[in-house]
Parts: sequence; structure tokens; C-alpha cells
Amino acid sequence: MSVQILYHDMQDALERGWFRKNLSLSGEPDMLAIISTAQEVVSALAYMHERDIIHGDVRGANIMLCSSTANSRGFTAQVVSKLRICAMHAVLCYAVQQHS
Repeated sequence: MSVQILYHDMQDALERGWFRKNLSLSGEPDMLAIISTAQEVVSALAYMHERDIIHGDVRGANIMLCSSTANSRGFTAQVVSKLRICAMHAVLCYAVQQHS
């Protein structure tokens, strides 16, 4: 069984045209994808702030898009910290080594 895990940061997704109709760099903006992603980011920040956690470095590199079948975009947005990105990288590297 093959599990496809997709992790990209926001800048990478923009460069790939994920927020444009037909995934084309020259296509019209896909406002549903843009608004849905913005809602996920705001929701994550609200969750953190309700627990008195301040991220302090929200930017494209700290918004990860992870594969998901929960919506038509094929991904969900997660606000992460540098520490979590490093941990995800280590887990993914370990998983790749185990399946090689």
C-alpha cells in the first residue's frame, strides 16, 4: 500500500499555481482555494491565541500545505513553527529509509 504525503510551504504552492484555476500559473485566481486556505490559517491562529500562544513568525514558509482528501483542493493548511518543520523532515526521512 502506498501512502502519498504532500508537504509544501505556501510559497512553493504559489509558484506551482495551486491557487489558480486549472493549476495554471497564468489562470485566474481560484478564490475558493484562497479563501478556504485563509480560513484554515486564521482558525489555526485563533486556536493558538485562545491558549495564550503567540506564534510570532507567521509567513509563507511557516504555512504548510498537507495532502488531504477532505476537500477539493487536495490539501489543508497548517501553521507550523521551525521546530515542527524539522521534526516532520526527520520523520519523513525515517519513513523513506524504512521503505527503501
